[in-house]
Amino acid sequence: MRIVLTNDDGIDAPGIGILEQVLMEIRPDAEIVVIAPDGPRSGIGHAVAHMGVHIGIIHHHERRMAVDGTPADCARLALARGGPLWPNGSPRMERPVDWVIAGINHGANLGTDTFVSGTAAAAREAALQGAPAIAISQYVARHRELDWAATARRARNVLAHLLDRPPTDLAYWNVNLPHPAEEAIDTPWVECPVDPSPLPVEFDPSSKGYLNRADYHGRARRSGGDVDVCLGGQISVSEIRPV
Repeated sequence: MRIVLTNDDGIDAPGIGILEQVLMEIRPDAEIVVIAPDGPRSGIGHAVAHMGVHIGIIHHHERRMAVDGTPADCARLALARGGPLWPNGSPRMERPVDWVIAGINHGANLGTDTFVSGTAAAAREAALQGAPAIAISQYVARHRELDWAATARRARNVLAHLLDRPPTDLAYWNVNLPHPAEEAIDTPWVECPVDPSPLPVEFDPSSKGYLNRADYHGRARRSGGDVDVCLGGQISVSEIRPV
C-alpha cells in the first residue's frame, strides 16, 4: 500500500508529522510518501497552477518532497502521469497510490469551510482523479492550545476504520477532530452530513482596509450536522461528493 500525505499548512507543520506517525503505527507495511507545499497555503481552496506553469519541487529524499504549489497541485503531482510517482515511460497502472490523506490541519474544516480549505481541496482533487482520499482537521477551541498527543490518539481511532472503508467513487472522507476541555476523554466518531449553514462574515473598516472579524466558534449549527457534531465534542466524519 502506498499512501501520499499532503496538507495546506506546509511540509514542516506539526500536523503532517503527527499524521505520518499515526499511519506508520496503524499501517506499518505501507509506503508513506509526503508531497506537501513548501510553506503555508491555508485558505487557498482548489487553486491549481495554470497550464504551462512550472511547479518546483525540492526532493528532501525520495519519499519527502516540498512543492512550490497548492495542496491541489500536490494531489495532481502525486497522481498524474509524468509526476514524481508516475514518471513518463513507467508501466501503465491503474493509479500510482492507494490513498491520498491531507492534514492534520490546524483548525477545523467544517461545513462550507470545505469550499475554501486547501486541505479539503487536496482530498477533493484526489477523489476527482479516482483515488480514495481523506481530509482530516483538528478543531481548536477558543483561547486553548492543542495537545498533539491527544490529536494523534483521536486520529488513530478514526483512520484505522476509514482505511478499511474507501469512500464511494468520486467522493472523499472529511474528518474533523474535536477539542474537548478534558483531553483524556474518549471521543467517538459519528458519520454525519455537511452543515450547509454559511459562516457569518462581518468586517471592520480601518485605514488599512477591511478586517474580517467573523466568530468561527459561535457559527450556526444544524442538529446532527458536522459543525454540531465536532463542536459538540465528537469526531465528525462526512462523505463529500464534489460533483
